Amino acid sequence: MKQYAKTFFHNLQQIFTPHQQQTFKALMVLFLAATGKPLPHSSKLKSESAISRFLNHYRWDTRELIRLSRQQITDVLQTYQGRRGRKHHLELIVDLTTLEKRGKFKGLPGWLHVLKNARGLHLIVLCVKIGPHCFPWNFRIWNGKGSKSPTVHALRMLQAFPKTLSNGFKVRVLADGGFDAAGFIVGVHQLGYSCIVGTRSTRKTTEGKKLNQYPFRTRTIYLKNVQQDQKPLPIYFSWVWLERNGRWEKRYVLSTEQMTPNNIRRTGRRRWTIEGVFKICKNRFGLHHFGQHSKMGVLRYLLLSLVAYVLSHVQLEGKERGFQTGGNWPAK
Repeated sequence: MKQYAKTFFHNLQQIFTPHQQQTFKALMVLFLAATGKPLPHSSKLKSESAISRFLNHYRWDTRELIRLSRQQITDVLQTYQGRRGRKHHLELIVDLTTLEKRGKFKGLPGWLHVLKNARGLHLIVLCVKIGPHCFPWNFRIWNGKGSKSPTVHALRMLQAFPKTLSNGFKVRVLADGGFDAAGFIVGVHQLGYSCIVGTRSTRKTTEGKKLNQYPFRTRTIYLKNVQQDQKPLPIYFSWVWLERNGRWEKRYVLSTEQMTPNNIRRTGRRRWTIEGVFKICKNRFGLHHFGQHSKMGVLRYLLLSLVAYVLSHVQLEGKERGFQTGGNWPAK
């Protein structure tokens, strides 16, 4: 894995000119210091204005940065493909996260909105999880009310996920209650993936009952509008207890895959793995500390922050398993 990290970093440098490489290295030093505040003015290698020009004005191939990052993730996934024995579960985790911002950003029209009392940049993120590894694969920016919904963005990202990577795995899509729309569940099922998604307790079944009116978790239910070819899809449900702000909350989980309640509960809990990833990306790699006033600058900053996460994860050979339960970072 360490050799993968060295090769990955070497390939990244080839994107830039020799002059740009110096600024790239200076910026990555800030990210990989893992202080959570990779602020340009704190760089000892390049000036704040040089880093700003690198992000906002210099010509370099942003798409190539994305391609190389995905290739690195692909290399890790392929080490699990073709192994003897039972197929591994490849989990595609979808979430909506907010990078809160205050003040005016005139160069970001249509990007900053208020959602659930939080103002900022709202990202719909797709993460890939296998074994101890969890990597950000894709993200899209929500453009506010009247634009495509987060559910539509999430389904589009899943549809664009390469079939060459999903082959050889049992693919599960995990999402929270914000993605429990009938169109999303059916869309995931049509892709040939099983879907495990959170939902509200008042969700009604075709029997006219709410989920919280069912005393047991073992029976099959059918939800309104969740059907394919005019036939309702069988749904299996359970619930989990999660601690939030010192209180225990009951969360309902739906599954299109026939599983026991305990398996649904265990698998559903792993959806919160992505929250641990975001904690690391924010607290260690400063994902939310972008200050650029151009869309290209913000996009490049976000990508480089996520690249720093991938680099560190691969370098540590997946040892940061603490993020699965709380988003901790290995002790220095």
